[in-house]
Amino acid sequence: MGEAELRQRKQEKEDKNDSIDNKPEKEAKDVNKVKIGINHIPSLDRFGSTVSGIIAAVSANLVLIGYIVVAFYE
Repeated sequence: MGEAELRQRKQEKEDKNDSIDNKPEKEAKDVNKVKIGINHIPSLDRFGSTVSGIIAAVSANLVLIGYIVVAFYE
């Protein structure tokens, strides 16, 4: 019974140390959420960059078409 209690106390100490070690990381995550303003969803990163790339390509093409139209009308 004495060994079981010692193991349990040792486990509790390790759990306490783990929770102390993880606290700053959790607080940092909370700070990041406040900075971003929304919950960050990593799976949407690729989607967002794809959409912004498409928007950039379309706007560049519109500018190019505008230059061509102006060149023909002058």
